[in-house]
Amino acid sequence: MNLAPEEIYNNINQIGKNEGANILFKLYYITDNAIKRQKILKTLFKIEDTEHFKEIESTLMSDEDYNCRLEAVKILVNFYKDKAIKPLRWALENDRSWKVRVFIIEKLSLLDNNSSTEILIKGLEDQFKEVRNKSAKLISEKLKEKPQFIPLLLQKLQDKRFFVRWAVESALLLINKLPTKVLIDYLEDDNYYTKRAIIRILGKLNAIESIPILINLYEKELDPYIKGEILTAFGRFQDEKGMKIVKKTLINEKNHHLKYTASQTLKNIHLNSTNDE
Repeated sequence: MNLAPEEIYNNINQIGKNEGANILFKLYYITDNAIKRQKILKTLFKIEDTEHFKEIESTLMSDEDYNCRLEAVKILVNFYKDKAIKPLRWALENDRSWKVRVFIIEKLSLLDNNSSTEILIKGLEDQFKEVRNKSAKLISEKLKEKPQFIPLLLQKLQDKRFFVRWAVESALLLINKLPTKVLIDYLEDDNYYTKRAIIRILGKLNAIESIPILINLYEKELDPYIKGEILTAFGRFQDEKGMKIVKKTLINEKNHHLKYTASQTLKNIHLNSTNDE
C-alpha cells in the first residue's frame, strides 16, 4: 500500500486509527520536507488521533517550520483539551513566531477553563505587539463571562513595562459594562502606575460616579502626574465642579506640568465643541 498521508486517511477503517497514526508519525520523522510534514499533521487532525500526545507536544516544541507548529496547536486544542494547557503555555512564552503565539491565544479563548483565562491574561505581557493586541481583545470578551478574573487583570497595571500596562488598559476598556465600582476601589491602591491607569480608564469610560472621589483625591494627592490624570478626566466628564478645579489650576497652580495639563484640557474641550458645530 502507498504510504502517502492521503492513502492512509482513505484507508483508515482498514488500517485502524492508532496504526494509521503510528505510520504517519514514522513518515513525519523521516522527512525533511516541511510541506510533507504539514500534510502528515493535517491528516492526523483529520483522523482525530487522541493517542499520541507526547509526539504532538514534541512537534510543537521542536519543529523548525512554524506552519507545522500551527498544525500541532490545532491537534492539541481539539483533541487533548486540558492536557494541552502545559505545552501551549510553554509555546506562548518560547515560540519565536508571533503568528504561532497569536494562534495559540485564539485557540485558548475557545477553552472554557480557568487555566486558559489566566494564560490569556499572561499574553498581555508578550514581547510581540500582535500577541498583546489579540490577547486584549479576547480577554475582554472572556471576562464578560468570568468577571472574577478582573482583579487579576488589574494587578497587571503594576507592571513596570509601559507596553504591558497599555495592553491591560486596552483590555479593560474593551470589556462591555465594566463594573466601575471595582475600578474606584483600586484608587486606594498605593501603586503609582495602578492609580494613574485607573484614573485614565475612569475618564475614558465617562464614569461620572467617580467625580466626588476624584475631587477628594485631587485635593489630597501630592504627585503632579497623578493629579494631571485627574484633570484630564475632569475634561472628559466636563462636570461643573471638576471644570472649576481645572480652571483654578490654570490660573493659580505653580507646577508647570499641572498648569500645562489644565491648559491642554481646556483646549481639547474647545476643539471638540468646535468640531461638533
